Amino acid sequence: MGRVTALNLNNQKLIGTIPPDIGNLTFLRRVHLEANRLRGNIPEEFGRLFRLKTLGLLKNELEGEIPRNLSSCITGHIPPEIEKLNGLQVLALYNNSISGEIPHGIGNLFEGSIPPSLRTLIGLQSLDLSRNNFSGHIPIYFVNFTVLEVLNLSFNNLEGEVPREGFSTIQNAYR
Repeated sequence: MGRVTALNLNNQKLIGTIPPDIGNLTFLRRVHLEANRLRGNIPEEFGRLFRLKTLGLLKNELEGEIPRNLSSCITGHIPPEIEKLNGLQVLALYNNSISGEIPHGIGNLFEGSIPPSLRTLIGLQSLDLSRNNFSGHIPIYFVNFTVLEVLNLSFNNLEGEVPREGFSTIQNAYR
């Protein structure tokens, strides 16, 4: 039996949930399930698809969170169509091999406080959170980043002083 590397089921009028057994197809590189009527959650078993290069799930009725282990199998570029995910609340793309730019259309989707989990990124050299809807106080832990050279918090709704120590470039945090 051959190894299945691509699954293309776009526009097939599929109804129901994505079966978790898809995670057993570990040689899959491309999964296209766009423009169906799939509902429910994205199965956590997608995280076993470590060869996955392309995952297309647009134009379905999926809900819930993106599985955390999915980010470990994502490589390539973030497609510009991601900006059409109007209900997107969490986009976790850490520990991956993604290259290129974040599409401009998703830049203003982030809101709320700057997450405290950023304090663990002590090796971060550049952080640009500009042109979002972040609010609340500017975290003081930024001054503990020993290699952070660029911090851009401009065009947000943040309060407090922008840390000035140790940065080669700082952008204003206010709108």
